[in-house]
Amino acid sequence: MKYATFNISFKLILRKNDKILILTESATGFLDFPGGRIEKNEVKLPIKDLFKREITEELGKDVKYKILGPIIQYRRYNKYTKIHALITAYEAKYLSGDIKLSSEHSKYEWVNPKKYNLKDKKINNDEERLAFKNYFKIIKI
Repeated sequence: MKYATFNISFKLILRKNDKILILTESATGFLDFPGGRIEKNEVKLPIKDLFKREITEELGKDVKYKILGPIIQYRRYNKYTKIHALITAYEAKYLSGDIKLSSEHSKYEWVNPKKYNLKDKKINNDEERLAFKNYFKIIKI
C-alpha cells in the first residue's frame, strides 16, 4: 500500500474585535492567513513555537497574539514543490503590534467575515474556499 505524503502547515486566523486578518499572497494573488510549513528541524517543537517563527517572518516581530485553538483544516497543492499541504488553521486573539509584511504577501486587511464576500475572491482551491466559507459562517462575533 502506498500512503500519501503531505507537508504539514499551520495558519493563524487572527481576530481583532469583529474582524479577522486576511493576507494576499504575492506570487499568486490568493487569499491567505499567516503561517506556513514545518521545517525539517522543527518536527519536535511545540506548535506555539512554530507559530512564533512563522508569524515573526510574515507579520514582523512586534505582533503579539494569544492562540485559542484549532478551528479549520484544508488541503492545498503547491505546484512548485509538487506536494500537497495539510493545513490546520488556529484561531488567535490579536493583542498588539504593527504589521510589517514580508515579501511573501503583498497586502493585508482586517475584514468582518460576516460581511466579507468570498464569491469573487481568489482562493487556491474549492476545498479551501469551503473551509473559509464554513469558518465565516460559524464564527461568533
